[in-house]
Amino acid sequence: MEILGLCFDNAAVGVDTHHDAALVAVAYVAAAIASYAALDTTERLRRSGGAARPFWHLCAALVLGGGVWSMHFIPCWPTGPRWRSPTTRA
Repeated sequence: MEILGLCFDNAAVGVDTHHDAALVAVAYVAAAIASYAALDTTERLRRSGGAARPFWHLCAALVLGGGVWSMHFIPCWPTGPRWRSPTTRA
């Protein structure tokens, strides 16, 4: 089956891997918690003023970025580190 130029069948050759459903659930929960925390810190950002405002902005960005990172990389852990970049691990 092909939809919009994307092939959806078993004949497609790609990376031979799978994801553990429990780790996918953990990644989802981590991302949900991170998004809630980012929204909470954004509310604090909205109510703050002066020197505290950049602090809350930075906190919201770091928390949301960590949530995106965790949602992507937590399910990939059982497949092993096929990447060798220290930036990816950091």
